[in-house]
Amino acid sequence: MKIEFWENKSGRSQVFEFIERQPNEAAGRIMKTIDHLARQGTELLSSSKMKTLTGYRHLYELRVDFKGTFYRIIFCISENVAHLLVAFAKKGNHTPERYVTTALTRQRLLSNSLIK
Repeated sequence: MKIEFWENKSGRSQVFEFIERQPNEAAGRIMKTIDHLARQGTELLSSSKMKTLTGYRHLYELRVDFKGTFYRIIFCISENVAHLLVAFAKKGNHTPERYVTTALTRQRLLSNSLIK
C-alpha cells in the first residue's frame, strides 16, 4: 500500500510535522508503524496497531503506544493509498472530536481533488 501524508495548499503536512516534533525514539516507532501499514495494508486491522474509527466506516486509526503516550494517526484509504490525515497524542480513552472533524474535512477535500 502506498502512503501519502495529507498536505495543505502550501505543501505543509500536519502529520509529518507532528512526527518530527516527537522524541526520536517515539518518532522512530511511529514511522515503523507507518511502514507496517505500507507493507501489510488492511491486514493490519487484525492487530492492535490499526482499527476502524468507531462510527466512521471509511476512517481508520493507526495506533502507536510508547512509554505511556498514545499516538494516533487518522487516515483513509483510496485506491490502495493510505492518506494520513491528522496526527495527535491521545490522553484519554476517546478520540477528541476536533481531530475527527479535521480528518473528515481533509478527507472531503481529498475526495474532491481525486474526482477532478
